[in-house]
Amino acid sequence: MHELFLFGDNGDLKDTVDFLLTKLPPEVSAHLQETCILVVINDGLKGYYVPADLVGEKSIIVMNYQVYLKSYDAFVKTFFHEAAHHWLKHAVLFGKDQDLEERQEEEADILTRQWIKNAVR
Repeated sequence: MHELFLFGDNGDLKDTVDFLLTKLPPEVSAHLQETCILVVINDGLKGYYVPADLVGEKSIIVMNYQVYLKSYDAFVKTFFHEAAHHWLKHAVLFGKDQDLEERQEEEADILTRQWIKNAVR
């Protein structure tokens, strides 16, 4: 993982993310590595996505280390879900358009299920 930076991790999560990147379609993995920063947190959220237009050059995917420690499957699903938001170029709407937010969540869920299905083949 060359361009996807990890913060707040002691190494085990980095190895997991490196592995998960090999399970995504190659163009998705390359895009994430070139255009995202992964931040590891320890708070109440499972994870979230911040598009580049809100913070500058790269988008940010935030993952909670506690999710990784408690459930590998939940971590994989959350990582793929947030990566799907990035791949689909979803906007963060901050509650301004509930219908669009729900559609974006469903789109991300569909793509997440597809990636997980393909990853276990």
